[in-house]
Amino acid sequence: MANLTLVVTPRGIRCPLACDYCYNSDPHLKQRIGSRNMSTEVLGILLGKFMRYPQNKYEIIWHGGEPALAGIPFYKEVVRIQQDLASTLELKAPVINHFQTNGILIDAEWADFFKSNGFKVGVSIDGPQDIHDSHRVYPNGKGSHEEAMRGVGFLKDSGTSLGAGTVVTRKTLENPVRDFEFMRENFKVFDFSPCFTAMASDGTWTQEITPHEYADFVKTVFDYWFELDDPNIKVRSFKHYIEAALGHIPRICSMANGCHRYLSVDGQGDVYPCGRLHGIPALCFGSIKDQTFEEIQLREDYLVYQEQAHHLDVDCETCKWRFACNNGCTASRYTETGEILPKTPFCEATKEILEHVSNKVKQVQS
Repeated sequence: MANLTLVVTPRGIRCPLACDYCYNSDPHLKQRIGSRNMSTEVLGILLGKFMRYPQNKYEIIWHGGEPALAGIPFYKEVVRIQQDLASTLELKAPVINHFQTNGILIDAEWADFFKSNGFKVGVSIDGPQDIHDSHRVYPNGKGSHEEAMRGVGFLKDSGTSLGAGTVVTRKTLENPVRDFEFMRENFKVFDFSPCFTAMASDGTWTQEITPHEYADFVKTVFDYWFELDDPNIKVRSFKHYIEAALGHIPRICSMANGCHRYLSVDGQGDVYPCGRLHGIPALCFGSIKDQTFEEIQLREDYLVYQEQAHHLDVDCETCKWRFACNNGCTASRYTETGEILPKTPFCEATKEILEHVSNKVKQVQS
């Protein structure tokens, strides 16, 4: 049985920021249900059933929206319940809490809490201030870089396990190496993800960058990182590309048919496939309040979803990178009509990146 990781949104999609590319406002996912606060009762039910699900580690990603809106007392209760259950159930498996935040609410108290309780924190930072503040803004349009980096400072001072994620936008493409250098100067572990759509000032969604442009960005930055040869700087996606270049299946859900390894739970206990598809009524697998995780995984709608998620297009059958792509992330194939496309729209860009990384690795091996 594969380990199951939970993505929990204790305050739903509520967030102090109004980032114009946020997938919680994705035009293809207009059906998404909004914010729902998690009660102590639902929290206890969720953790009780999760920690009775047999596995060799228990990982939870506290997500949103902004999960810090739940407040420190909520997470103190999380830790208390986890410790009580671990003792009562005599669990030997570790319990690992991840926390994904925009950083603006993080202060010394939060940082000390994370450090004291072993939370692994990921902060969303889009590089230098001018790039970050072009998209990651408050509802009044004010940029959030200063507050986010202040939160990063508290986390660093406390010694909290810290990583970062940066979204690649049109402005990032102006100088890819500058963006990388900012991340390298401030973080030891980070990653990049593409922004393909963003909301324009008139409220319409427009294309921000193309898959090909993202592939060009990755190739440029990968080469720069590769030549640096600094083992202290870890870029997560680059590691997965190298795994593929060496003939191994990358250890990440979006490249390894990993939909069965995740479930997302909202504030009232409703269960969805993952964080990216969280809150879509058609993809709700009922509530954790009246079923176990084992029962969820035997539901007909869950099995139908898994079959669709693991579908390989006919082109995949003859592709040399099938083992390292597996038709990509299911969320990128999901449409507003509820259809899951038979083929990832990022197929060619993914192959372009993998070919480039493979050639780079071969040069070193020869």
